[in-house]
Amino acid sequence: MEKRQSVLDQFSSFIQWRNDQQFGGWQTHPRLRRRMVQFLDRDPSLTQDRYWVL
Repeated sequence: MEKRQSVLDQFSSFIQWRNDQQFGGWQTHPRLRRRMVQFLDRDPSLTQDRYWVL
């Protein structure tokens, strides 16, 4: 399983399962990712995990 390093990757991607119920990789939700990029562009201080968890 690949590690997701950035806040953007951690909170805009989800597990994609293969047919045999094995980990198949990370699937990014495009609309969620675009929205997060917009917020991060406006306020770079939002790179802390705690903000996105709350």
